[in-house]
Amino acid sequence: MIRASTLVGLAALALTACSATTDLGQTCKMTKPCKEAGCTKPVNILQSEVEKNTGLDYVALGSAECDDLVCIRTANSLNPDPVCPNEGDTTCPASERVAMGYCTSGCLDEANCRPDFQGKSDTMQCNQLLLSDSYLNQLKTEDPDTYNRVFGSGASANYCILPRTAAEQ
Repeated sequence: MIRASTLVGLAALALTACSATTDLGQTCKMTKPCKEAGCTKPVNILQSEVEKNTGLDYVALGSAECDDLVCIRTANSLNPDPVCPNEGDTTCPASERVAMGYCTSGCLDEANCRPDFQGKSDTMQCNQLLLSDSYLNQLKTEDPDTYNRVFGSGASANYCILPRTAAEQ
């Protein structure tokens, strides 16, 4: 006969085996392609750059920190605090701090946004990104494959995002 402790252990193992790991909401650095000749690595987006356009969402494509390679920073959401570019440094000037975002994924509905990286089910929403037309047009022209992969044919793809303030929804 199977002991009760064995059954409890098997049940716990079954529950952990079925839970999917995700990086939704995990902090990531905002980066952009380097435009200088010979440069192959992405460069950091500074906090001072994103503060200029607070009403827009920022998308960093190709972020190695994220499973789906998409790191975003959403307008009027609680975004991660900026960090110094050198790990461990906390004394760099505000003008040199790197903008931080969070990992996201495309979604059809709220169910695709659960759970987040901490296992919480109520932190992210499935919503459309607020991107500038000039950014979308530039991406569509310069990298149509990435544009179609990320946004599909209509640039209206929904992504898992942190909740926006009431004024922005």
